[in-house]
Amino acid sequence: MAEELEFTEANGKTISIDFGTTNSVVSYFDKGQIEQVLFKKKKIIPTALFFEDSKKIVFGSRAIAKGAVKPELLLKEFKSDIGSSTKYTFAFNSDEVETKINFVIDTNIFIDAPEILKEFGKSDFVRLPNKVVDELHNLANNPDIEVSAKEAMKSIDDLKDSGNIFFEDSNLDILPDDLEKDTKNSENDNRVLSIAKTFTDLNPETYLITNDKGLKVKAEDVVGGIKTVSLIDFRALKGKEQVKNSSDLTITPKDASRIFLQHLKEESEKYLKDYIEKAVITVPANFNPSQITIIKEAGEEAGFGEVRIQKEPVSAGLSYAIESEADKRILVFDFGGGTLDCSILETEKNGKDIDIKVVGANGNNSLGGKDVTKKLTELIFEKILDEHDIDMFDKDESELSEKDYNTNVAFVLSSAENTKIELSEFEQTEIQISDFKTQNGNINLSYTITRREFESAITEIRKEALDVVKDLMSGLNFMADDIDEVVLAGGSSNIPSIRDSLIDTLGKTPSFTQDTSTVISKGGVIEAVRTWGSEDGIDDKSFESDEAIKDFGVAIRGHQFFELISEGTDLPVSFTKDFQTERDDQENINVEIYNRNSRVFGKSSRVFDKGVDFIDTIQFSGIPKAKAGELTIRVEFELGRDDTLLVSAEVFHRDGTKVDSRDISIKGNSDV
Repeated sequence: MAEELEFTEANGKTISIDFGTTNSVVSYFDKGQIEQVLFKKKKIIPTALFFEDSKKIVFGSRAIAKGAVKPELLLKEFKSDIGSSTKYTFAFNSDEVETKINFVIDTNIFIDAPEILKEFGKSDFVRLPNKVVDELHNLANNPDIEVSAKEAMKSIDDLKDSGNIFFEDSNLDILPDDLEKDTKNSENDNRVLSIAKTFTDLNPETYLITNDKGLKVKAEDVVGGIKTVSLIDFRALKGKEQVKNSSDLTITPKDASRIFLQHLKEESEKYLKDYIEKAVITVPANFNPSQITIIKEAGEEAGFGEVRIQKEPVSAGLSYAIESEADKRILVFDFGGGTLDCSILETEKNGKDIDIKVVGANGNNSLGGKDVTKKLTELIFEKILDEHDIDMFDKDESELSEKDYNTNVAFVLSSAENTKIELSEFEQTEIQISDFKTQNGNINLSYTITRREFESAITEIRKEALDVVKDLMSGLNFMADDIDEVVLAGGSSNIPSIRDSLIDTLGKTPSFTQDTSTVISKGGVIEAVRTWGSEDGIDDKSFESDEAIKDFGVAIRGHQFFELISEGTDLPVSFTKDFQTERDDQENINVEIYNRNSRVFGKSSRVFDKGVDFIDTIQFSGIPKAKAGELTIRVEFELGRDDTLLVSAEVFHRDGTKVDSRDISIKGNSDV
């Protein structure tokens, strides 16, 4: 039985999300234990989206199943593209009829967002209570909020003839008799509720937008059946609806992340029967500041009021460190679906407190369980070629239609995933593929694959994985005896040959007191409660040292790395650097930013040296026209506590006077 943890939970409103490339896990703290949210009775949900049509998105295992039939509408492994300029396009039938949605808006929403009406689409019917309009007129005389009230009234007047805004009268007779009616505020709430109920009865796709928690309780529990959303959740919903209502959809990795994180939030709220306000989202150790910022923004846009980012090895190490009473140096080997991370942590006990420091990290963001699956897929392709002379390595060589070829690939990929799991436990396994497409009709396939075949196929992957460990140990001048404990995370770390090779390299058997599939999410819960729990809670139990583990800098002439922020610097921190225009009337400046892993690979001087990784190109546009060298663009780079990146700029004349910089835009090539 798990040891009961001695800290105070944060009111059941925080969760931890291990947002994985192939699978995700959501954990929470309840009655002294860390538990997992169940998705279809399972702790793990595949990180996958299936766009069933222009209005409906299917998630998780159902998405994978549907993708086997229509792989062109399946999106997975999008986390691997975070920080790139990749976009995904899905085509749907354009003759589909859009679903009309009713929105009833409470007064407080107009105060928080006076121009809320501009955020609705053509397929939205805005049901505006006349009582709300009256309240706004009254609030225009309140000095504290008169500006917002007047802006809201102007927006209503400007858009009232747009064709989808309707002014509605209340009907209190349809409300339950026992509903509170004694105060003026209650009467105002009830008038709004009656309109929401009227249109909910006519169309279940009706939402009451309010930030009033009391009104939400009345709508959902007393009147019953009325869907409510806060302003934050409404905006997340609209982002999702934009995806649903497009007949030809193009989205970015950030969009996909936001949609999936929103689904996790909604399903967790249903499971916990509570509103989820805050979340810790874990990211690979080698995610750069641009990638981390994208994930954090996606979480905020998904509807979380606060998002804290934590590195995955820190989460895993924290799960183990909290069990121990001794100071330790822990090596975390995290071989997930899309990335491989290896980190070394040092934990120090100070009474009840645990100090945790990342000594060094190394990884490969392009190596993961997906590559193992690919090798198994190729092994199955070879068997198909030998037995049936169908070349599945190339669509044209297969002589199949694009649809049949893609369907076959999806079936084989699914079988390869299951085979990878089974061969981690058994010496051999049987795979069955029904209705495999051929030119002469469908056939059923059956093959035996042994662990020896599997291990032979992934020899190169195993070598690459161990090289990451060896480079980290060598770079830090550590010997195997310097490591007190080895911790595994990620499903691919369970592959016997990889685990055995790790044991041979380090001379230590990894700890197995934690489930490799949930250990990261569990550590994130500890961070969530430490961050947002009560003062006498987990703050007395752990502390993560917030410092940069890599150098941060920019490229200068000659492809030189110019260090701005050095590893070991306490976060948050900011640094400014001046850039000059080099030609007359220059309106744009591009700045390339990089990370340098100097702890492991030393102080490399060039941006293409080993250990120096490109982050993004930041473009500053709209610079006022002037002679070459006349203007200085002073750029501030700020790294946040969780390694997020904020960039700002000011412009100065040569004599030091400040130039109006309001027209300057700052944009990265990635989706941040």
